[in-house]
Amino acid sequence: MEKTIGYLGPEGSYSHEVAMHVGENCKLIAFEPSKFAHAIHARRIWKVVLPIVNAIGGQVQWALDLLMDSDGYAITGEVIWDIRSHLIGFGTKNQIEVVHSHSQPLDQCRGFMAGMPGIITQSMGSTSAAVKLVAGKKDPTLAAIGTEHAALMYNVPVIARNISDFPNNQTRFVIFGGRKPKPTGKDRTTLLFGTPNKPGALLRVLEVFDALDINIGTILSTTSPERRLGECLFLADVDGHQRQEPLHVALSKVEGRVKYLKVLGSYPRA
Repeated sequence: MEKTIGYLGPEGSYSHEVAMHVGENCKLIAFEPSKFAHAIHARRIWKVVLPIVNAIGGQVQWALDLLMDSDGYAITGEVIWDIRSHLIGFGTKNQIEVVHSHSQPLDQCRGFMAGMPGIITQSMGSTSAAVKLVAGKKDPTLAAIGTEHAALMYNVPVIARNISDFPNNQTRFVIFGGRKPKPTGKDRTTLLFGTPNKPGALLRVLEVFDALDINIGTILSTTSPERRLGECLFLADVDGHQRQEPLHVALSKVEGRVKYLKVLGSYPRA
């Protein structure tokens, strides 16, 4: 397979920036969220860059759904990316009437836009799609919130820089696919597991990691279209590599305490 990396497009998105960062000498292909699954199942791409959680906006459900539903691929790396949001357009701040962007940046720049009375916000599939729209319209009453990379790519001026209410905002991306890395001694393993819907079920799983002194960095409660409402499904990041002790031992013990267990990958910590 040609070394291709898929990312959430169009060009100029945060996902595109991460893909360029990790994909030197690779062909980069932009996808809409709905197109990722088909490309992965058809083995059309070697790796995928997926945003899975934002420090402010929380988990990215469509990306988590993709991780849950894709066999044959594994998480092979992660990147923590600083999110810098800029107001981009052809007019001045006082001329702008409508601001386009992804729903998360719109929500995370409320403080700045509070100083723009009467502004209408329009949610789009990605920040780069918003900048591309503004570039095509060349209307001074329209603006986008997006990356500096997108502004340069589509040749649209940056009106105001770093407008997020949260200057230390970051998004965690995972690299899905490619060659599985060997243990490094500083690894993380991502698990997906389902527990019985009864008291203490999750606690019984956590007790295993506690007894073996394994740190759980993140645990998210999530859903799956294939599971009934009320069934408990969790995505967890734990320290260690699945092929090494003590995590190897922990996983064998956890398997007897859950209804479902899938190791999504072991990889070096960012």
